Amino acid sequence: MNNPWRDIVPPQADVAARRIDHTHELDLFYARDALGRCLFVYEHDTPGDDAAAPMPELEGIQTAFHLSPQGRRRLVITLKEEAYLELFAVLCQDIVQATRGHEDAEDALAVILRRLAKWQQFLKVARTGLLSEEVVKGLIGELLVLRDYLIPNVGASAVRFWTGPEGAAQDFCLAQISIEVKCHSAGAHPTVTITSADQLCAQTPLLYLCVVTLGPAMADQADALSLPTLAEDISRLLEAKDALMYERFHDLLYRAGYVPSDRYLDFSYVPLNNRFYEVREGFPRLCPTDLRPGIVRLSYAISLEQGEAFLVDPDWREILQ
Repeated sequence: MNNPWRDIVPPQADVAARRIDHTHELDLFYARDALGRCLFVYEHDTPGDDAAAPMPELEGIQTAFHLSPQGRRRLVITLKEEAYLELFAVLCQDIVQATRGHEDAEDALAVILRRLAKWQQFLKVARTGLLSEEVVKGLIGELLVLRDYLIPNVGASAVRFWTGPEGAAQDFCLAQISIEVKCHSAGAHPTVTITSADQLCAQTPLLYLCVVTLGPAMADQADALSLPTLAEDISRLLEAKDALMYERFHDLLYRAGYVPSDRYLDFSYVPLNNRFYEVREGFPRLCPTDLRPGIVRLSYAISLEQGEAFLVDPDWREILQ
């Protein structure tokens, strides 16, 4: 990982700091204290009652208010355990991006504390280790649909319709349309697995099954993508359009169990094609009304060859406007 604290020499007193981004509206710094610990510092001059602000408690990370030697207010986030360095770097970058466009100091402080509270919630239920490759591929499929179809036609607010991480039956749900996304490996038998009776039985007038085919990527292949690079693509799009949707997007990534890590770069793929099936009467599926009483959970595979008659090329601009 890129360690932004690597070249900061610990001081004899106070902190040694380096401004994170000279184009940012806020005074945000990477820093080290006299003990050599990694810090994230937000400095500003606006008066306020720091004691009244609730301070989130994160494992391995400490948050506190201080005054600088010049009398400026400081919010200092300290990494207490080196084992959390990669996570801490991601958290700091999340705060940097979430506060862009917030020139008012108190408003920015509220955003930072809100981000810390979100991270606190996430870390309480965070998974150990990495997501499985199958889960990674599934997330890639969903993010491709978000980036390539929904955001271009709906705008940043398309993030509101990504409902899969919150436990909804379909991955995306708009007013008139639902989309379920499945990933398929190139060369594998043309089937996809449906994991519930509700997944292909939406309450909206239109339901599409999107099957994303991914192939293995060769080392340094130009068109290869990974979960970190795809998430970063979408982050840049949202950062330029809507700060709240940027926050929402990252909250949903965390709810899906994903925390950025360079280790996910080992899972790289080439997107080969996306096929959309209109799920309507006659499509090979099971719905809750098809099940005998007492059956509460099921998983089944459907043959994509049997769905050829339902292939469509949706006019997204017309559907989503």
